[in-house]
Amino acid sequence: MREILSHWTEPKLTVDERYPNITKKENMNPLLFDDIKDEIIDSDHNTVLAPSVSAKNWPKLAERIEKMATLYMTPDPSEDTYYKSNQLRNQIIYALNWYSTMVFTPENGEALGVDVWYEKQISSPLSIVNTLTFMRDDIDKQLLQKYLTAIDGLEPPIVYNYDSTNELYPKGRTAGFGANRVNKGFVLLMRGILDSENINNKGNVQADLGIKIMKYALLIDAKGEGKKNIDGFYPDGSFIQHSFIPYTTGYGSDILARSAGMFQLFDGTSGLNHFTGYGNLFTILDKTYQPVLYKNETLDMTRGRQIAQSSYTSENKANEMLYNMYHVSQANTDTRYKSDYERLVKSSIVTASSKPNFYKNLSIPQAQAFKALLNNEEISSAYPEAQKNIMMSRANQMIDQKKGYAAGLSMFSKKRLFF
Repeated sequence: MREILSHWTEPKLTVDERYPNITKKENMNPLLFDDIKDEIIDSDHNTVLAPSVSAKNWPKLAERIEKMATLYMTPDPSEDTYYKSNQLRNQIIYALNWYSTMVFTPENGEALGVDVWYEKQISSPLSIVNTLTFMRDDIDKQLLQKYLTAIDGLEPPIVYNYDSTNELYPKGRTAGFGANRVNKGFVLLMRGILDSENINNKGNVQADLGIKIMKYALLIDAKGEGKKNIDGFYPDGSFIQHSFIPYTTGYGSDILARSAGMFQLFDGTSGLNHFTGYGNLFTILDKTYQPVLYKNETLDMTRGRQIAQSSYTSENKANEMLYNMYHVSQANTDTRYKSDYERLVKSSIVTASSKPNFYKNLSIPQAQAFKALLNNEEISSAYPEAQKNIMMSRANQMIDQKKGYAAGLSMFSKKRLFF
């Protein structure tokens, strides 16, 4: 957090408006953080700030604000500097006002073009709904409604015409596929829940729509075996995205994260009773996610293009997935199932946790959950290494597990030169 705030640009102060409730564009700094900026070369060959925020920086800025809100709302006995800090609260409120004015508007989204959709409809809104959930009691209703209206404007109209009984849109396919579908549905679900005004029943409609969109992505497609170009989960444990690519620890990890978020959101309520298909998640944990991890590492053949991105290391991705698997598993009513996953997660991280930088790339909730498991002496730290040979024919993959190792063999093409 200190590193993030070292790039903070203090807003201008005016006579009629006081920080943090600056809402006029002319009173805002052109940058929110001095290390996230877009520059162009002007007619005089000088480097100047671009007139608008680029698509790549939409989610970067939203994630920064989310991290600030997470720390603001997270008690930490060892570090009370930021928890419920008035200074941090003011900075977050200003940041939300800035982002809703400078970036997150339907007009700015339209200017990016129709081909830029992930940043507008998924990555940025995911961080925004999380931040709004944290800060709901600290921001005014006008700012909250401004964001909800922007989410509505940035989603394509076809999503809102979703009807599971309409033959033109079977299973709401227009809402996307696989992880993209779950992410869009989660944004709409949270948008609906946050809408306390519920004008014209809009909040209830959006929450219900989000559930409808998400539920089909979590169904295991038994009829899809042998068919081509169907994204999602298969009975043999395969997860496919982009028609044919095995992406369990790539896009599949997004589905796992959203699912864990839903379990945490509805913990202690009957909300999940209306979420048809959520029970499949326990089967998916066993057959799809668990086989592609070995302790706190992922099998590279399931990461897709993320293997080429330095920000997605195998260990970081595995730790993220283990955290989410833990939360999903604890929603099962079977106590043995829950204890099996407690052991799996603890034993997967116990060796790595002794490394100096283990906690550096974890979020605060992840670090707290892992510490609790590691400190629980009733949970075994012996890694469950059962001998297995798993065939995932839909993904053209085979995984072999024996004591001390896990190995995978994958073929992404039927052409021998690509094998």
